[in-house]
Amino acid sequence: MFAMFSTPIRAIAFDLDGTLVDSLTDIAAAANAARAELGLAPLADSRVRSFIGDGSAMLMARTAQDDPHAQVDDSPLQIAARAHFNQHYARVVAEHTRPYPGAVEGLQALAALGLPLACVTNKPIAFTTPLLAALDLAQYFQLVLGGDSLAANIALIRNNARLAAAVISDPIKALVSYNHADAILRNPSKYFTLWIQLGISYPGDYLQAFIDQTKGYWFPAPAALRTNEGISPNEIGLSWPHLLRGQFPVKISEILLKLPDMLPVYGILWSIGAYFWASFSGSR
Repeated sequence: MFAMFSTPIRAIAFDLDGTLVDSLTDIAAAANAARAELGLAPLADSRVRSFIGDGSAMLMARTAQDDPHAQVDDSPLQIAARAHFNQHYARVVAEHTRPYPGAVEGLQALAALGLPLACVTNKPIAFTTPLLAALDLAQYFQLVLGGDSLAANIALIRNNARLAAAVISDPIKALVSYNHADAILRNPSKYFTLWIQLGISYPGDYLQAFIDQTKGYWFPAPAALRTNEGISPNEIGLSWPHLLRGQFPVKISEILLKLPDMLPVYGILWSIGAYFWASFSGSR
């Protein structure tokens, strides 16, 4: 049944920090330099790492207050923290940051296949562009989108319509990073018009993206419930804490995760899609 939804890969979009490049050292250095400017003690790199992932504004909200639940606001503390971070990070953006092993080779292989590549990241474009250039990665991407670059990229998206359709066909998610929804609020008509135009031009991409992003809810495959490392294109990606530690619980967990592939009937018990259809049938 999966085969009926398969289509040729038309383009590939990559995240940047933590996906293509290891940038923790430079980000942590800039964050701690900002804290020093505010008279605050430095945080361990591992602590800063736990704050990364939702854009630089959220990073500094959490770092300035040393609070993983902090939210972005316009308090004097956060305004100063963001300003200091931007100043320091601009100086060290590529000082220690390097591509992960195999990242460059992977990009080269994909480029050799003629696949259009995009970089879609939460990182502000003012840091993204020089970082890609410093690491000689810019040459691989036909489209680069930073967390604050939506309006500036409208024309570029139009000129790369096929690539853009693949990137944003899961309706607009990929172009609007966390904490940057204001980009749409500032340009609602432009963005909506672009989304509609690309949908009309490439309806197949939009349909495929919708199927990929919702398949786990209605297709009775065990993989839909088994992922525990975030959301992937074809799976829902539920996660749960590991309450038991040690080699034995880990081995048991591995066996349980492999059983759905070995025993399809047992695998149905792990499928959200199966429960969806069971609930749907029971309600009729």
